[in-house]
Amino acid sequence: MAHGVIVSVPAPIDMYRAVTSQVTEQIGDTAPPGLLVHIARETADGFQVIEVWESKRQCEDFANTVLAPIVDRVSKGQAPSRNDVGEEFDVENFFVGAGVHEASSR
Repeated sequence: MAHGVIVSVPAPIDMYRAVTSQVTEQIGDTAPPGLLVHIARETADGFQVIEVWESKRQCEDFANTVLAPIVDRVSKGQAPSRNDVGEEFDVENFFVGAGVHEASSR
């Protein structure tokens, strides 16, 4: 079953942009193995990221090996715990429309 994550971070959108930039430097411009969709948006309190992964294991592998060290570096060790800002869920249904590549802002 696919695995979903919603992370709501009370930090400026510039933090998201800095993390994304460093992730791209590290892994390139392609999605990490298992990532099906990544959506980010600015909110009144900071920013939110919504992701769907093929599996929880792939999500956790990426979060632990790539994302966590970058977030720690960018936030200078001040980022909130993933458990405090994130919600995980089993994806009941998921499909992608034909125009998905055209909708990407990358």
